[in-house]
Amino acid sequence: MHFSMVSSLRKSSCINLLDMFNMIPMGDLWFALYGLRQAPRAWFDKLKSYLLSIGSSAPDIDVFVKQLHSKFSLKDMGNLHYFVGVEVTRLTDGTLHLCQCKYVLDLLDCCHLAHAKVVHTPMVSSSFLSKTMGTPIDDLGEYRSLASTLQYVVLTRPDIAYVVNHICQFMYAPTNVHLVALK
Repeated sequence: MHFSMVSSLRKSSCINLLDMFNMIPMGDLWFALYGLRQAPRAWFDKLKSYLLSIGSSAPDIDVFVKQLHSKFSLKDMGNLHYFVGVEVTRLTDGTLHLCQCKYVLDLLDCCHLAHAKVVHTPMVSSSFLSKTMGTPIDDLGEYRSLASTLQYVVLTRPDIAYVVNHICQFMYAPTNVHLVALK
C-alpha cells in the first residue's frame, strides 16, 4: 500500500510496508503511525477519504473487495456472526444487534457465579466504597482481570458503565470489600 505523506509529517519517504498476516507495522509505517504526534490523524484522514471515495453501495464494496483480493491473500468468511466475544445479528430493518451473552456466561462460569442470585440493579445506590475499607486482597490479578473483563462487557451493556468505572477506581489496591462489590 502506498500513501502520500502529509508535509507536516516531516518524513520524505512514503509508507509502503505492512505485514498483513501479523498486522505489525514495519519501517516507515511504524514511524508514521507511532513516531509522530499528528500521524494518527493523517492516517485516519487518508483512510476516511479513500473509504468515502469508494462509496457504500454493494457494487462499490464488491469492487473494493476484489481489489483487496488482488493485493492480499484474503478469505471471504461470509456474514459476520461472532467476533471477539460479541454476537452480531442483522435485523430486518438493516440494523445490527450486538450481544455478549456467551461472553458473560463464560465470565460467570469462570468466577463461579453462574448460580448466583440475580439482582435487578448493578449496584445499590446507597453503597459507598473507599480505598480504606476492608483488608487488602492477596491476589490482585483476579480483581484486575475481572474488572477489565467487565470493562469489555460495557461495550454492549452501557447500563453497568457507572458501576464498572467505580469499581475500577480501586484497581491499584483493592480490598476484600471491593472484591465483594465487584462480584
